[in-house]
Amino acid sequence: MLGTAFLPLRETAPVPSPYPHLNDPDWLRTEYLDRGRTAADIAAEVGCPHKTVDRALRRHGIRRPPYRALADVPADWLHEQYVERGRSITDIAGEIGMATTSVRRALDEAGIPIDDGRLPAEVDDTRWLAHQKGVTNAELARRLGVTAEAVSRARQRHGLAVGSHRPSKYPQLSDRAWLEDRYVRRGMTQAEIAAEIGCARSAVTMAMDRLGITARPNKVPVFAELHDREWLAEQLAAGRSPRTIAEQLG
Repeated sequence: MLGTAFLPLRETAPVPSPYPHLNDPDWLRTEYLDRGRTAADIAAEVGCPHKTVDRALRRHGIRRPPYRALADVPADWLHEQYVERGRSITDIAGEIGMATTSVRRALDEAGIPIDDGRLPAEVDDTRWLAHQKGVTNAELARRLGVTAEAVSRARQRHGLAVGSHRPSKYPQLSDRAWLEDRYVRRGMTQAEIAAEIGCARSAVTMAMDRLGITARPNKVPVFAELHDREWLAEQLAAGRSPRTIAEQLG
């Protein structure tokens, strides 16, 4: 029986990295943790995008420990995370192990303007928001590190506005799917929708604006008679004033 011949595996040389520093966890720990440098600062020295540094830090399991006090949070790091990278206050708070209110205070003390319109990803999740049904706008805002007004607008946008528990006289105006079906899919006008449920047209307009349903541009009626010179001349010759002609055309 012939023996099976095994060919020795050919050793392959490691592929050189264009950024060798990012393959050195000790160097990264020294720069990022001990010296407190930001990913953007390290990226500038290495000559790569800061996202490449972020990936290297995650690959080596290097993460800043939770800060014990606001004074420990570097202002330049806060600026990089909040302004340059556009992260939410909730996201930053989760990374450094602080409450969202503490991060807001740190941003304020660092002189970094707070964008209260910037919301964490959870607020764009209708299902997540629906699960917060029993939580007030103020409490949810405190948890997320935003204003109560921002939470209120988000809930209204998703048709989950929190108000009194009194049943609405026109529940259809709080139902985005119902309104979209009538206005967008069926092509009904706001006046027709109002007539169907027995409310004022302005109530439909406000409900659509609250739920983020874009209104169609108003169509200007076209009266063929106004482009007919002979017809217009006959009306004027008959002694009709422009107002009378307008009333006649409706």
